[in-house]
Amino acid sequence: MKKEGVKLNRKAFIQKSENIKDYYEVTPKPLASGSYGAVHVCTQKLTKEKRAVKIIPKYKLNNLENFLNEIELLRLVDHPQIIRMYEWFEDKHNIYIIMDLCQGGELFDKISSVGHFTEQVAAKLFKDMMSAVNYCYDKKICHKDLKPENFMFHNKDDLSSIKLIDFGLSQIFEDPSNFLSNLRNWQDRDES
Repeated sequence: MKKEGVKLNRKAFIQKSENIKDYYEVTPKPLASGSYGAVHVCTQKLTKEKRAVKIIPKYKLNNLENFLNEIELLRLVDHPQIIRMYEWFEDKHNIYIIMDLCQGGELFDKISSVGHFTEQVAAKLFKDMMSAVNYCYDKKICHKDLKPENFMFHNKDDLSSIKLIDFGLSQIFEDPSNFLSNLRNWQDRDES
C-alpha cells in the first residue's frame, strides 16, 4: 500500500465520496470514545439504516501501518459474529469508518451486570465466539486481543447476537509455526 503521509490507498476500500454527509447523518453525541477516536450512530440517508461510524482524527494516527492493517483485515472478514465494515470516507481532518451498529454493550459489562448466564445462553455465546475465532483462523488472521471487552452485543435485549470487534493488534500469519513463534514473542513482550 502506498503511504504518503496519512493518505490511504483508495483501491483497498469501498469509498463513495469525500463527503460523508452526502450519504449519512451523524449524531453529534458519541456512543463511545477510544484512543484513536469516537464512535457515533449514523443513519444512511437512502435506506434509513442505522450504523456506527468511527471518526478518527488524522493527527491521532501515529502508527499508520497498524491502522491500515486493521482496516485491511476488517475488509477481508465477512462473518455474522464479526463486526462488519461497510465503507469509509476521508476528508482533510478525519477518517470515517462505517460499521455495524452494536448497542448492546460489551460482554464484560453484561457479565458484570447479570452476574451469570444460564448454561444454555453461555453455550450459545461460547459457540458464537469460537465460530468467529475459527473463521479468523481459517483466514489466517490472529486477533491477538481476545477478551470479553472485545465482544459486543448487537442490542440490549438479545443475548444471541454477539460480534468480535477491535482488530487493532491483529496480524495475518502464513506459516502456523511462525504464528506460534510470533505469539510467544508477543506474550513475552507483554509480560516484561
